[in-house]
Amino acid sequence: MKNNKILVKNVYLSLGDLEEKTKHQVLSKIGDNIGEYFEILRNYEDLEKYVLEWNEGNHFRNSDIRMGKGFVWLVENC
Repeated sequence: MKNNKILVKNVYLSLGDLEEKTKHQVLSKIGDNIGEYFEILRNYEDLEKYVLEWNEGNHFRNSDIRMGKGFVWLVENC
């Protein structure tokens, strides 16, 4: 993200609150990574709207509902 131009005007990020609590080395860093991505978005002048939504559970819990919430947010904000 640091080295690439963002080609959209609106960004929706979603993460489960248990994803960074795993013993898996790569996944345990995801909370820090998404926080860093959000800071990049915050400083990106061409974006109109962006959001980071934390949800209960891990990657697989209520993924259909979380995906639907993302689509609804994008439709309402684009």
